[in-house]
Amino acid sequence: MRNDGPQCVEALTGEEHGDVFEGGPPVLVAHGPDCYAPALLWAPGNRWLLWGWS
Repeated sequence: MRNDGPQCVEALTGEEHGDVFEGGPPVLVAHGPDCYAPALLWAPGNRWLLWGWS
């Protein structure tokens, strides 16, 4: 099974250094039609939150 295409959500984890993001390999978050319109929100504690409609 391939984990790419319109029904796959992947995330890059890494670190920000000024205006540069150093990301690692993609991590599969969801596969299939159940995660729609993923979005990011900058949160306290220097972290990002990702959510989507289910």
